[in-house]
Parts: sequence; C-alpha cells; structure tokens
Amino acid sequence: MKIPRFVQGAALILWGWHVGLLVPAIPMAILLEFRHFTNRRWDLERKDFYRVADVTTLLLAALAIYLFLTERASHFLITLVQLTPLLFYPLVASLCYSTSTKLSLDVLVYTLRKQDAPQPEWDIGSLYIGVCLVAMGTNADAGLLFFPAVAIIICWTLWPMRSKRYSITICLLLVASAYLGGTFAHQGIHQLALIVREKSVEWLTDILVSGRDPFKTRTAIGSVGRLKQSDRILFRVDMADDYPLLLQEASYDIHNDNEWSVLNASFTPLEKTGEFSWQVRESGKGDRRMTVYREYPDDKDLIPLPRGSTTIKDFPAMELNQSRYGTVQATGIMPSLSFQIMYDRSLDLNSELQGADDFLPAESLELISGALPTSLLSATTDSDKVSAIRRHFDDFRYTLFQPDASRQDPIRHFLYDSKAGHCEYFATVTVLMLRAAGIPARYAVGYSVQEFDPFTDLFVVRRRHAHAWAIAYLDGSWQAVDTTPSVWLAMEEEQASPLQPLLDFASNILFKFTLWWQKQRLEDYNLWLYTTAALLLFVLAWRILRGRQVTIAALDADNKSAESSFPGADSPFYLIEERLIDQGMGRNRGEPLLTWLTRIRQRELLPLLSEHYALRFDPRGISAHRRTALAQAVDRWLAD
Repeated sequence: MKIPRFVQGAALILWGWHVGLLVPAIPMAILLEFRHFTNRRWDLERKDFYRVADVTTLLLAALAIYLFLTERASHFLITLVQLTPLLFYPLVASLCYSTSTKLSLDVLVYTLRKQDAPQPEWDIGSLYIGVCLVAMGTNADAGLLFFPAVAIIICWTLWPMRSKRYSITICLLLVASAYLGGTFAHQGIHQLALIVREKSVEWLTDILVSGRDPFKTRTAIGSVGRLKQSDRILFRVDMADDYPLLLQEASYDIHNDNEWSVLNASFTPLEKTGEFSWQVRESGKGDRRMTVYREYPDDKDLIPLPRGSTTIKDFPAMELNQSRYGTVQATGIMPSLSFQIMYDRSLDLNSELQGADDFLPAESLELISGALPTSLLSATTDSDKVSAIRRHFDDFRYTLFQPDASRQDPIRHFLYDSKAGHCEYFATVTVLMLRAAGIPARYAVGYSVQEFDPFTDLFVVRRRHAHAWAIAYLDGSWQAVDTTPSVWLAMEEEQASPLQPLLDFASNILFKFTLWWQKQRLEDYNLWLYTTAALLLFVLAWRILRGRQVTIAALDADNKSAESSFPGADSPFYLIEERLIDQGMGRNRGEPLLTWLTRIRQRELLPLLSEHYALRFDPRGISAHRRTALAQAVDRWLAD
C-alpha cells in the first residue's frame, strides 16, 4: 500500500502532542517527510538494516532498564509503549531514504537471520503509523480529541484505497457518517474506560494491599494487626533526635461494631506554596525538618505526618487534600525517592473539635461500663482521668495472638477475659473510656518511629511498626494517649524472622544503589545517556550514508526495466488501450480485454487483440512480419 504524503509526519506530531514529546516529534516528522522533496536515495543492503535494528534493540533494552529503575512499576510498561515510536524511528527513517520499500521479518527478529527460508516482507511505513496510534492511546488523559485525530489519520491513510466505483462525494459522506457514529460511541467508551480503570485499581488494591482503601476512610480491628505480620521495611526517616515519634496517617471519631469511621469524610485542597510544596498550616517558630525516603507503589495514598506538621516539600503529586481531622491524602503521586516535612511539635496536627468527638453510643457505653476503673469515676481533672485510664491497663499484656473465642466480640473478650491484645484493642478501649469520662477523643492510626539503622544512618519504619493510639482533647489541643505497653516493639523484634538481617542487608544495598542512581540521574547521567545514544546513532548513520547513492530517476528506470521484462510488454496494442482510456472508455479493475472491447463496442479491434494475445502469451511468439503488420494496423487505427 502506497502511503500518502505527510501522513507519517502527521501521525508523529499527533503522537508527540498526546504524550508530551511534541518538541522532538516535530523535527522527526520534518526529516521523515523531507524525502518527498529530494531525489537522493541510498542503496542499502540487508546487513545495513541489521545494524539499524541491532542499535534499536540496544536502545530499547537500555530504556527498559532505565525505566525499571526510575519509574513506578505500574507506569513502566505504559511509558515504554509511549516511547516506541521514538525507538523505531531510525529504522523507519533509514527505509524511507533507501531504495527498498519493504523489510523482511528477519531484520526485527534476530533468530530468523540464520534461517535459509525466504522471509515475508513488511511495509513498516504503514505499520509505523499504527505504532504511533497505539502509543497515543496509552495516554489515558488524552481526552476526546484523541478519537478525531485517530480518525483523520486512518482515513488519510486508507483514502487511496477507496473504491473508484463511487464518487468522492459519496465516499466523504460515508466517512462523515462513520465518524459521527464513532464519535458518540467514543464518548461513552471513554467514560466507561475511566470508570473501569478506577474500579480495577480499587479492586486490585483491595486484593494486593492489606488496607481496605488507599485513603483508609474506615478501619476495623485487625487492619493494623495484619500489617504487623510483616518485617519488610516500608520507608526510612532522617530526622533530629525526636524519637520515639508517632507519624499519624488518619484519625476516626465514629465507633460501631468494632469498626472506626469518620462522620465527615470531606477533603479540601492544601495551598500550594511552590512546585510540589504544600502548606499544611501556618509555620511555627520551632520548625524542624524531616526527610522521608519512600516510593509510593500507588498513585494515591495517605501521607504519615508528625505532630505539628506545617509544610510538605518536594512531594511530586497532582494534588494534596486535607480532611477536617488533619488527614492528608495525595492523588496523582509520581515516582520519587524522598520528600521533606517541616514540623513543630509544640503545634497540633488535628483539627478543632467535631460533633462526634465525645459521642458514645449506648452499646459502646454498655460494653465498657463494667470495666471503668473506680479512680476514673472519682477523678475531677482531665489529667487525673487520663492517669486513671493508664493505670487501668497495668495488668494487661501485649500480644498479637488472639484466640478464636475473641472473634465473637474481640473488645469484650479483651476487656473481661484475656486482658491481652495489641495496639488496636488498647486504643479502642482508651478512646471509649475517655469519652465516658467526658473527654473528647479520637482513634488514630499510623506508624511509630523508634528503630535506628546505623548502616544507612536513618530511622527504619517497617510494616510491623504500624500502630494505633488514642488522641484526647486536653488543655485546648489534641494530645496522644498511648496505653499500649511500651514493650510491644521489643516483643515484635524478638519474634522477627531469622532471615530478617539478611533481608535488611539486601534492602539497604538496594536503597543505597537507588540513592546513587537518583543522584546520577539528577546530575549528569541524563547527559551521559543522551551522549552515548547520539554517538551510536552518529556512527550508524555514517556507515550507512557512505554507501552508494542513487537518484529517484535511476530508481524509476530500474523499476520500469523490471516491469518491461515480461514477454509482450512492448506490444503496440497498449497504445490503443491508452487512447481509449484518454477518451473515457477505460477498463474496470480486473476486466479482461475481450470483455472490455465488447462492452465499449469496439469489436473491430478483436483481430488486433488476437495478434496481441499471440505476442503476449504464445511461448513461440510471433514472426517479425506479423509484429510489423500489427504495428502498422495500430498506427492506422490511431490515425483514424
């Protein structure tokens, strides 16, 4: 199929526009279409195309490794597909400026080069247009302009193949009808695709992630406990000597049937103070800096924050939102190794009092009424009430193991039977007791920062460092009330896997390498990478361009010579056919000459046609005398 002029360039520009690479796409398109304005071509051999394909394969492998180390796993394949037109451009450009029009499959598949059987040839020019369209389609935010652009490119490419039986007007009407119908269908499909993508991500998150949703709008007894079953390092923290430190992800005020939720889950956008910087609250006088080394596996999640967080810096995301409870959620998170948090521990993180902070349902009151300590009932100040609650748990012990009997009512079993549990149990009962004593309280979840790693000189936060605690509104601010026995961290450390040191060593080595790689990438690695690729392409182009050049005129002469190689190609009868075509009596596609002459009522030419058939198809040919007679008869007909 002959590709119309400028369609490849248009496809390249549209690809660059949709994926954000318009700057390199424009010169690529200009160079590709410049072949129509020059008559120079290179007589490239198959081994030359082998070299181009091998360099393309090396660039593809290098890019795949680069993206694997720098991109989030979920974005790796999408980014690779988006850059495919850029990678295969050298092969397409070399074909456009060569004497060849097609490439065999062994050029792209190395294993086929050793086979003796002939390989089918491909028109990679039209295939390249399809590659550009597929790469365009990987951009989920391309919008509704994507379909019109694709429709124009496809119609432009296929227009020369339209049936000549129909007028141009009818063809345009058919194309317009198909476009309008496709446009309405595309709008519905586009919306459906967005819904399916969102629901698919949520479904996969529910399966692969222990949390029930990325923003943790609800949490039940056992959610934190499941995290505690893993020793895997989740993130690292570089901070001042403020440990132990609690990093709060979310807080809750509604308790119902061993589950915590929030009364008002609305979020408001945080004020952006710079590129990838957001203000959580007004800065305090004693701001300290904390650096968090964490690569988020998903594009939306909660940010664990210390008390008094004021600013979040260098956090690449589309948007940060904060709830009425101080919870900060991030959407559109981009791959990044670290970010900073400015905080002042004299300030508060949580919001002002909400309506449900002191609400105690009847069933919750009934649950704890029998366990309320006497000293709590007789206490007169808030500090005395908090102290009484803390002393109440002196006889309780910490454990991650819960017997089957606790499944009926885990909190009741914890209070009255086992008096043993982990942080979720202690925090839940503490919140309920605080509210029973008239103190507003909330249930908070996050992480405890206590473990220091001398190898990386950073604090390590593992999945088992997930923690739950109570926060009480005391003296006009929210304060942590953690009644979980302080030995919980040591107990979990003792129960860690024997392979933990080995796994930590591997994790630290990978972390050190990632830091080094990030530094190289941010400083001079990109320049080194681009220089190497440019050098490879320059050497390849020099070896190809030094080959034999031919002109399009010479190439056309060779093609005509090849076309005239069949017997009878110089038959004078073709002059009659050309004259009739000029008079508007041309043959239909695939119509035999005999049928054609009968249809246009030119039966007087049948004797000449018989001689032409003898010249064309008779293996013995015709004599020189008969050939001369045929030429004279044709001349007489043309003269008449």
